[in-house]
Amino acid sequence: ATPMERHFQDCMAVIQLGKAVLCEKSMAPNHIIANEIIQSAKDANVLFVHGVWSRFFPAMQKVKNLVDSSAIGEIKSARASFCQ
Repeated sequence: ATPMERHFQDCMAVIQLGKAVLCEKSMAPNHIIANEIIQSAKDANVLFVHGVWSRFFPAMQKVKNLVDSSAIGEIKSARASFCQ
């Protein structure tokens, strides 16, 4: 694992080597840098995957539906961890 501040540098180095990249969240500090990484991968014909999609997992959708419908009452505080 590397801190987000190094993601740009590391992603670009790996893309330049022609290797596939899996970059965990957060990918970049802003959309301009994120777009530069994505465009570089496209230009190099390198697979680039941003690894953060847990909000679409069925369990997360269920939690969102429960909260939105007030089925579990008013939320004052929450903490969650998701691991596979």
